[in-house]
Amino acid sequence: MTTGYGNRVWLIWVCAVALLGGSGCGSDDNPAETSHDVPSMVPLVDTARLNQMLASDDPPLLLDVRTPGEFAEGHIRGAMLMPSYSVAARLKEIEGFKHREIVIYCEVGVRSLRISKLLYKKGFTEVLHYQGGVRAWLGADMPLVK
Repeated sequence: MTTGYGNRVWLIWVCAVALLGGSGCGSDDNPAETSHDVPSMVPLVDTARLNQMLASDDPPLLLDVRTPGEFAEGHIRGAMLMPSYSVAARLKEIEGFKHREIVIYCEVGVRSLRISKLLYKKGFTEVLHYQGGVRAWLGADMPLVK
């Protein structure tokens, strides 16, 4: 009975080591897969800073990665709609911003964080993530346009 228990513990330990990094099979291990390093933390922009940036003489590209329906219900003035599911296929549309500021937002921040990381991997160097998305914008009593 003790032998069976010991074997199970040993097997669990081996599996845990393999899953937690001992296997070397993660996609990040292949430098050919990505040509640019993704920062461990994508730079964040809060509402006050985003408002300042949008009012400047050289505003960033503001990319709304929500669905067309969400965008139609209301979006931040000046935003370009590019739903998260279409970004990879539409990168040429924003190629001119490869080394200029791009602020990405969605409803709460999940999709925009994922797209921010994707853009870094594709060589965009000035990607900023709007923390909190539309909910944060509305929470700060900022207007949306339709």
